[in-house]
Amino acid sequence: MTAGLRRPEASPTVVVSFPGVVETGGLSSSELDWLDEPRNAFLADLRTAGFPRATIRNDGELATLAEWRGGAAQGDDNAVVVLLGRGLGGSAVVDGRLLGGHGSPLGFGHVPIDPDGPLCACGQHGCLEVFASLQSFATQLDDDSRLAAMPSADYAAELERRAAAGDDDVLTVLRSARQRLHQFGRLVAALFSPEVVILSGQAAVLAPYLLDGPVGTAGVPFVRGGLGADAPLAGAALAAQEDWIADPLAPVRQEDI
Repeated sequence: MTAGLRRPEASPTVVVSFPGVVETGGLSSSELDWLDEPRNAFLADLRTAGFPRATIRNDGELATLAEWRGGAAQGDDNAVVVLLGRGLGGSAVVDGRLLGGHGSPLGFGHVPIDPDGPLCACGQHGCLEVFASLQSFATQLDDDSRLAAMPSADYAAELERRAAAGDDDVLTVLRSARQRLHQFGRLVAALFSPEVVILSGQAAVLAPYLLDGPVGTAGVPFVRGGLGADAPLAGAALAAQEDWIADPLAPVRQEDI
């Protein structure tokens, strides 16, 4: 990365999109089987390589930022974004402010929507991610090894092709996930009173099979995002820009210390 920079001394901001909990001291992710991995150790090599402004943000938080700034929630002050990929995450914009949570980002995957449901990797029962995620789809379809061997976006595209071809097993799994997503949609519509609920991420290609009209008593639109699999990447770029704009002289001060 540094070799291609015209001005490597500019110390550009790097934002890493992480699929899990980002806390001050550690990183945890059920997808990566990480538990409280040291955050600073993860960033040390990047900073040594010339990126002192490297940081880590949750992928659902970044996807929400991207959909808000330039996607399906552009122009809205209140929105909820569900990031659907190998796992499930997301965040919300409330009164024009991206919510960050206390100590860690929101993340919707481990909202227990069915206390009597299957055990989740987080230790709770019936989390949304157990019912609606590419990993849950693969498990129900006996595709675990197949998903493990390919990028998540490719597996989502394969499921879309199988659904379009009338594969009954795939359609059954997606119908069940649709019910759970709309159950969750009704919850967030009541909690956040958003202008829109958005399905984004690698599995957004499955939106025709997962979305079933507005949610909540106010009829909040539940729609497909505008950025798809690129939402966390776009959010990371926006977060890096915002960091630089907020404090462009930070690298200079760091060198003077």
